Amino acid sequence: MAIAHDGYELDIIVIDDSSSDLTQTILEPLKNITYIRNEENLGFLHSCNKAAKEASGNYICFLNNDTIVMPGWIESIISTFKHEAKAGLVGSKLYYPDGSLQEAGGMIWNNASGLNYGRNDDPQRPEYCYLRETDYCSGAAIFLPLSLWQELNGFDPYFAPAYYEDTDLAFRVREAGYKVLVQPPFQKSSTLKALVQAQTLQAARNKTRS
Repeated sequence: MAIAHDGYELDIIVIDDSSSDLTQTILEPLKNITYIRNEENLGFLHSCNKAAKEASGNYICFLNNDTIVMPGWIESIISTFKHEAKAGLVGSKLYYPDGSLQEAGGMIWNNASGLNYGRNDDPQRPEYCYLRETDYCSGAAIFLPLSLWQELNGFDPYFAPAYYEDTDLAFRVREAGYKVLVQPPFQKSSTLKALVQAQTLQAARNKTRS
């Protein structure tokens, strides 16, 4: 998060879903975050809804713990809300550790099956590099105005413990009269190379620890 701080004041909320590693030992003493620990595993959906109750800013972001953000990430998202009328949910272009594209938004077909748009493709292809509306964005990295999140009562518990809750949220955002957008700010190849190197190093460290 420090990489993408962009000068904004952030309230970082970390929810520990009853982990068995050193997460509690490392995070609980920190003074500059809000640390919440579940005594039993609640799953993704209930953990997100629980943590979101502690949010107090203008916007709320859900960010997976295995996601590495890039410089300028926060600025690109907040700028979208400021300049795009009726922006209700803004997601990010996601990369795999090898630098290939995970998704630039998602598509939902008439039979309710889904597709990560551009999966495994070159992320620098033009069709993945502009702001546009999309059916949904994966909950790994999404922003909403906090007031809208509260109005919609968060993720629907019907989808617990996880999966499709982000899709359902996107459809409810649109039903409320707002846009669902994917914002893929351009990244230089050197930045992507650094990202791949960082994730490769982290994977090696995790393998060593195990």
